[in-house]
Amino acid sequence: MATKKSGKKSAKKSTKKAAGRASKKRGSAKLAGPGRGGFSPAAIRALIATFRKFKLSPDILIDGTPVPDIIRGSFTATSAGGVSSGLAALFKLRDARYRPIRLFPDGIPVPDIYRVEFDARFRR
Repeated sequence: MATKKSGKKSAKKSTKKAAGRASKKRGSAKLAGPGRGGFSPAAIRALIATFRKFKLSPDILIDGTPVPDIIRGSFTATSAGGVSSGLAALFKLRDARYRPIRLFPDGIPVPDIYRVEFDARFRR
């Protein structure tokens, strides 16, 4: 009677194949490779930190898989100084191209709330 001894060998082969597959870059990893561009996570964190520091209320949508390349949204400020600090933080994003930035002052006769809408795209 013949016994099956190939079970152990095939298990070793399958682990070698799995290890080989894990080391290869897949499609999204290739797209996120060097030279592909996109906003860095550190730049996005710095933008959010600036918004929080000046107590601006951000409403941001970040698009782009696997590399974020579009940041759009709005923020609300209670003073003109808050608007300028928020815009300064936006303009610190490297290689960004902006669609028209819109500023909406709310309040009659004196504006007390400013809403700023923006759309920043990574320049390829």
